[in-house]
Amino acid sequence: MPIRKPGAGPSSRIPRRKVLEAARRFYLHGETQTAIAADLGVSNSYLARLLKDAREQGWVKIIVDSDRETELAAALMAKYPHLVHCEVVPTGSTPEDTARAIGTAMANWFDELLDRDEESADPQVRKVAIGGAWPHQFMVDAVVRRRNRVSVGPTALTPSPARMDRYTAPVVAAKLADRLGALGAGSATPPGSSRTGFLYSPTFKPPRDSLPALQRFFEDIKKDPDYRAMLDFWMDVDVAFLSVVAPQWRYSDVHDRLSALGLSTQNLIDRGATAVVANRFLDGNGRDVPLAEGVPSYEVAMPTEAIRAVMERHAASGGRRGFVVLDAWGEPGVGGRTLLQAGVVNILLCDASTGVQIASPPRPEHVQARPSPSTQSDLPRRP
Repeated sequence: MPIRKPGAGPSSRIPRRKVLEAARRFYLHGETQTAIAADLGVSNSYLARLLKDAREQGWVKIIVDSDRETELAAALMAKYPHLVHCEVVPTGSTPEDTARAIGTAMANWFDELLDRDEESADPQVRKVAIGGAWPHQFMVDAVVRRRNRVSVGPTALTPSPARMDRYTAPVVAAKLADRLGALGAGSATPPGSSRTGFLYSPTFKPPRDSLPALQRFFEDIKKDPDYRAMLDFWMDVDVAFLSVVAPQWRYSDVHDRLSALGLSTQNLIDRGATAVVANRFLDGNGRDVPLAEGVPSYEVAMPTEAIRAVMERHAASGGRRGFVVLDAWGEPGVGGRTLLQAGVVNILLCDASTGVQIASPPRPEHVQARPSPSTQSDLPRRP
């Protein structure tokens, strides 16, 4: 039996340079063993043994480089054990670079989920809700086009895209519906039996300058059949893409909207708000901080109980559906800590600088007291 010195490499009729070339093609360039074996004139099993011997004898060394982002993702997974997936991307040189990187990572995760789902005999992912955050816009552009199967809807029914310098959730949802084949020919209503996925996106225009009028609006909307259909969709969502900002962060026209209603961000922070998700203010336990009695938000949006229902669906399905995907990035992304501590998200995508803050104990200025009975009683009442 041939005796080989350590490091001498595999004993074979294939020259060393050929073995190294085969290893480079397989490990570095991702070529199949079948193609490489055919070029060498050997069988697949012989090539597999050759590569195995090359590893054992030190000709080939496989090194897993644990970079900062990978270590940070592992730390976040350990800190928040309800997470089933976490990906941290390098913080970009500009906000656009960071948002694009997160959106691309989000698209890759979503495509892998749909690929696995479509390979099964009983696909589970049928309904997807998405917000209007910048990473969501980049994600939609990167998602692979598919045949009609999945229905799509926005997490908030923001009515006027002209009032902000970005797409609203209904616009992003329509773009995703188009990518997934769910947008019918000029119609957003359920089509015939030949289609299984479609776009949910009714239009509502809440009053903007009167809190009593907004209270009446939310009471009356409960009778609207379009709203009931939208609510049924939200309560049965399989994947929800959410973004988060800290309540003090000045984004969009939220502060102006609150001021027109006689409210302020500080008023909501004083009542325990630590994050804004899907146009709803949440406290440190992931509970709603309403604007007033019977007024959950300044716009029609996905209820918090619907988000929690998505999480429950994950356990019930054995992990095949029920994913709440949170992107947290930049300074406002620190609000993501609220959702992670409350256990209402199970997929996290963030940039490195935000990940460090989320993984660390909150600074004193980010710690909010729980709402006391007296502050709860300060809610504006119905007229």
